[in-house]
Amino acid sequence: MPYANHYRLSLAGPMGAGGGSVERWSFRLNLSDPAGSATLDEGLATDMFADCKAWAAAETGIWLGSSLDTLKLARIGPNGLYREDAIVDEFPAVQFAGGTTLSFPFQVALAISLDTGQRGPRKRGRVYLPTPSVGLETDGQFGASSAEGFRNRFATFLNNLNNAGGLDANAPNVTIASSFGFNTDVTSIRVGRVLDTQRRRRRSLPEDYTAPAAIS
Repeated sequence: MPYANHYRLSLAGPMGAGGGSVERWSFRLNLSDPAGSATLDEGLATDMFADCKAWAAAETGIWLGSSLDTLKLARIGPNGLYREDAIVDEFPAVQFAGGTTLSFPFQVALAISLDTGQRGPRKRGRVYLPTPSVGLETDGQFGASSAEGFRNRFATFLNNLNNAGGLDANAPNVTIASSFGFNTDVTSIRVGRVLDTQRRRRRSLPEDYTAPAAIS
């Protein structure tokens, strides 16, 4: 079955000491397009991109060796492909505001769970933030207050995207876009206290092996 028309907002940036890109992180969000816009609105992209940059600059839980430097907004059609060229913004990196100490390897990520309040696996989603700057407690998980902070800051970000800075004629809302032909608006988010590992990041990191040790 076809997709329903929707927007796709992509965020990406480098992770690495001193601003150097050792690895890149990325995630994307889908937003509904109930008005069935005929073209990709430059004003909508400008507003959403400003919301993304503001979120990154205010996110105190992500290691400050990570930053945001690329944003893309595209309209996705029923075949799941771009309906036209995307609007891309590449800019001087906006650094996250977290701690200076890198406590975890780059493949460690903080997951945000997106919920629609409806049942079924196609009614939920997740996005993976860059490597967090949090301390672990004796149970091997990071603190509940830190999890609540991530949740609250990301909720503010999504609410700003939904508001669209007064461009409500388009009424875009963060949504779960299903290949079964419907969009379901996200109504809440959750953050768990267990950190995740992204295999994609791990596979792309250069490995520095020791010299082999002979086994007799």
